[in-house]
Amino acid sequence: MKTIYITLLVSSIACSAGEYANYIRESHFITGKPGETPHYEYHTDIENVDGAKGKLGVLNKTVYDLFVVETGNLSKEYSLDSKTVYTHAPSAELSIISDGPATSEPFTRADKPFYVTYTVQNLTPESDIADPRFNSVVLMSETSTKRLTLSTIDDNVQAKTVKYMPMPLMGGSDSTKVSGSINFTINENAEIDADEFASQEVKILPKHVGSLTGIDSSERYFKIPDATFNITNMYPDSTVRFYVYPDDNPSNETTIKNIPVSQELTNIKDSIITGLDEYIVTKGEWTLVAQLTETPWEDEIIDQISFTKVTNLKVRGNINTQN
Repeated sequence: MKTIYITLLVSSIACSAGEYANYIRESHFITGKPGETPHYEYHTDIENVDGAKGKLGVLNKTVYDLFVVETGNLSKEYSLDSKTVYTHAPSAELSIISDGPATSEPFTRADKPFYVTYTVQNLTPESDIADPRFNSVVLMSETSTKRLTLSTIDDNVQAKTVKYMPMPLMGGSDSTKVSGSINFTINENAEIDADEFASQEVKILPKHVGSLTGIDSSERYFKIPDATFNITNMYPDSTVRFYVYPDDNPSNETTIKNIPVSQELTNIKDSIITGLDEYIVTKGEWTLVAQLTETPWEDEIIDQISFTKVTNLKVRGNINTQN
């Protein structure tokens, strides 16, 4: 049995003219069996101090909850902090690495992979305790519509990394329409009342949809018309590059325009690409390209249009003269 000294975040509200009071509730789970009703102990004499000694030792698992309550209205009660202590339980760490920029919340695109790294320790050999709650843990994923058991981990493991694709975990077949969050957890191996040992969430962004219009690939142009560009769900911090090249020399690219975007998903509507004749000066087959750049992956072609440039026009007609 463990004797615990409790250190929880005590609200400063408790000091405001006696209108509020703090208390700690100890929920003792003696057997640790699923569905067990805990035994409760309370601390009602705490103030804004560093800690307090637990009322009872930890026999299996104890949850310490800190509350603040309005003294004149006991129905107004607010949870401030919570800690769980075990006599013996697995421990776990979980992190997610994506191709997106390093932020407090990892994110990636629906058609791109990400990597879950986990560490699990303190698993007890089955020969010592024949109880799956101590012999193993469960790695799970959960979205707003789907909850999956990914694996049962029955050996202690250090920093194991597994690659995942968003679509199978979220459902859906069109990456341009899939978005949301996936929450990964490592849980106690129990059918009900399973404790969570670690968690991490990754945000999934939809793939972009973009188009170039205004130029007819079946036409022959003496003067190239303006092109219009539209895109939805452009990846954060990326850039759209517009360039042209002659079809007989694709490596001879000429950049016309770059459009950088912000740190949020961006939609661009009716962006006009003008002055193409300034770059297309020789006759022949040409291609205008809208390319997504400055992403964690290789550059991607959003859309392209091929067309024919002519440098003279043949006019058919008759000339009549009269005296």
